[in-house]
Parts: sequence; C-alpha cells; structure tokens
Amino acid sequence: MNLIIRRRENDLKKLRELEKKYDFIKIIDVSGNPISEIKIKLNLGLPVNKEQKGGPFELFIKLPADYPLKSPMFSIKPVVFNPHVFESGNICTGYKWMPSNTLDLEVIRIIKLLLLYPEYINSKSPANSQALSWFKKNKKKFPLLKLEEIYKENKSKIQWKEFQ
Repeated sequence: MNLIIRRRENDLKKLRELEKKYDFIKIIDVSGNPISEIKIKLNLGLPVNKEQKGGPFELFIKLPADYPLKSPMFSIKPVVFNPHVFESGNICTGYKWMPSNTLDLEVIRIIKLLLLYPEYINSKSPANSQALSWFKKNKKKFPLLKLEEIYKENKSKIQWKEFQ
C-alpha cells in the first residue's frame, strides 16, 4: 500500500474515532479510490445570519491528488455566518497548512472556527468582513460552546445566545 493511500485511510480511521467521541459528528459519505471526498454531518446550532441559528450542517472535505502535501479544501452547507466562511460556503482556515496536520485535528479546528472560539478567529484576512464586524461586537459571548462540554457521556445541548 503506498503512503498516500495509507495516510488517507489513517485519517479516515481518526475521523471515525472522533465520530465515536462526539454525538454531533457523523460521517455520512466517503468517496474516491484513494479517498478524495468525505462528507460529515454536524449537528450544531450555528448562525446562518445575525439573527438565527441553523442546522444540521454538512461539512465537505476534498482531498487534492497530492494530499497531504497540499491542503484539503473545506466547505459547509448551508452557508454559515462566520468570519472564516465565504458566501460560497468555502472555509478559510486562517493559517498555513502543514503536511503533518491530520484530518481529525482539522475537523476539530474547523468546528472551533464555526463555534467562534476567539483564539481561532484570524481577523487579518476574513472571508466575510460583515461576520467579522459582528463577531468583534459580540466577542465576549464566544465561544458558543466548548467542545469539552459535549462528549457523548455529557449530553449537553448548545444554547443559542442573544446577539446584537
């Protein structure tokens, strides 16, 4: 088995472990040989605009032919109102990709971006400047939820808060 195939299979294995750990993550499709696309259902109450939340969401991961040397591409549907999400649903991670990064850690990072963890928001190059302004105005109310609070053993639900 070549290294690219092995890496993709190891990444998928780690994503399946993540799925077991968190109730709100569900892998719903894996395609390609070698693996080139993964679709994950995220049962999170995320803002779809300034006033309302939405969900569930689908996180799409596309692996380029030369992955892990080149970064995976992430997108979300429906589109989320977030400083790191373009109107197309494509997600800008806000940092430089490293081949040592694994997909499970990338998915956690994306979730933290979507939950608006302040330390993960890169305000220097927003994908959505209106969402960045909204985030800055409401910064003290974030993150929406801490992942540590929602392991499968702890069935806490995300509570949407009032924002300006």
